Amino acid sequence: MKTIRKAMLASLSLSCLLFGAAHANPRADALMKSFDTNGDGKISTDEWLGNKRRFQKIDANGDGFVTPEELAAAFDNAAAGAGPAGEGGAGGAKANSSEPHKVPLFQLKNVNSQAFLSGKTPKEQMHAIGMQESGLTAVFPQGGGCHPIDHVFGEVWQGGPDKNKLHSGADIPAGYGEPIHAMADGVVVAKADGGGEGPRKNRGVLIVLQHSPQDSGLPVWSYTLYSHFSKAPELEIGQRVRMGEYLGPNGRSGVPGASREPHLHLSAFIGESPRYAVANDTVVPEGGRFIDPIALFRGQLPMDTALMRELPAEQKLIPAAYKRKSGEIVPAGAKLIWPFLCKG
Repeated sequence: MKTIRKAMLASLSLSCLLFGAAHANPRADALMKSFDTNGDGKISTDEWLGNKRRFQKIDANGDGFVTPEELAAAFDNAAAGAGPAGEGGAGGAKANSSEPHKVPLFQLKNVNSQAFLSGKTPKEQMHAIGMQESGLTAVFPQGGGCHPIDHVFGEVWQGGPDKNKLHSGADIPAGYGEPIHAMADGVVVAKADGGGEGPRKNRGVLIVLQHSPQDSGLPVWSYTLYSHFSKAPELEIGQRVRMGEYLGPNGRSGVPGASREPHLHLSAFIGESPRYAVANDTVVPEGGRFIDPIALFRGQLPMDTALMRELPAEQKLIPAAYKRKSGEIVPAGAKLIWPFLCKG
């Protein structure tokens, strides 16, 4: 019995030496649980939602999988100053003063990161966090003369490589180079030049703004994503913008198919706190949910898509504030406006 017990203890000690690093690092464990969607104890290239070059660095033996041991080693190296591990380097312990609410992806609570970062997420999961048609329609006081939406949020997309995927925003056609404006006061939290990876690769040049409740007048933290610019906005991460401020020129960067005209792809989502992560130029809010951008103009909760679908037809006509080319805000005092200037 003593011999057997000694053998068992020796085996246990060896296991601790070999695998202890992975389980002694809670950040590595959390990241593994977040990315390992099939539960096989390792992360494949398809499951990895971070930068692909980081995956290759962490995958020490080059077999196309990141194991708990490789992930823990990468975090240990990052903590020692040898390089990054996962999205956000060594865990983002030191907050950037220009990005005070940004955290590593694995630190977010109550979030379906796959739905935000993976184009392969089943429709049922996308519906569960708000991505489905709401039936809302924007109406403009005093005539408006605003560019309308031609492809609505949540519809089944039929064009290009994203055929049969759900449309994550509302498309607003406008002339090439027409100015796009910030819908509300906010802070730039992400931008991309169109060369990224993941589901945003067909969004082209984009920028994402975060809006506090004070910025938007809404009782939640919200985000607006603007994409397909003809050239990159001259704004920096962490920079504050004002409602109606020029963001950049309308275009068709990243647009699949030659027949589609220049347009703004406008997405909106909300979070349960100010915390968010950024991976592959994509913002993932804590407790994030997609909403129809038109729902922002309700100015109150609920904005959840499932509840919007249940509204009577007359309540689905949502008055949308806007800025005239003269600079006048209609109605006066609005804190959130249409992204293009209107003629009316």
